[in-house]
Amino acid sequence: MIDFKEYLSYYRDVVDKEVAGYFYPIDIVMMYAILQYLQNNMSGDICEIGIAECKSAISLSNFKYADDNLYLYDIFSEENVATVENNLKKFGRCDNITLRLQDSTKLTVEDIDFKQKLKLLHIDGCHEHEAVFSDLVVFS
Repeated sequence: MIDFKEYLSYYRDVVDKEVAGYFYPIDIVMMYAILQYLQNNMSGDICEIGIAECKSAISLSNFKYADDNLYLYDIFSEENVATVENNLKKFGRCDNITLRLQDSTKLTVEDIDFKQKLKLLHIDGCHEHEAVFSDLVVFS
């Protein structure tokens, strides 16, 4: 388990300075609480929709069990993929991570396949109502 003070200082002093994107202090605190609860109470896959340079995905990767899978959905360019992979290698844990270069709003239920039950879905892709609703319906 990652100590709360270490987690906050790691993001403030290391990750925030080197990884572009938005993962505000209140987001960091809430994510810590959610992930700590999940880590202590269940196993299962984790999914994030909308990765950018993977600022929040780093946190997800550091909290998952070794046998949990982390699925990262976004519309990546080759440059984005390289940045995400480099940031995960530098700041996170890279085991059992799948990058899916797909527009989540164009997916159907049949397109979604997790190895285990999904324990956390972090939606941070398109922020329009219709897109978020679509992600909730398809990924549920």
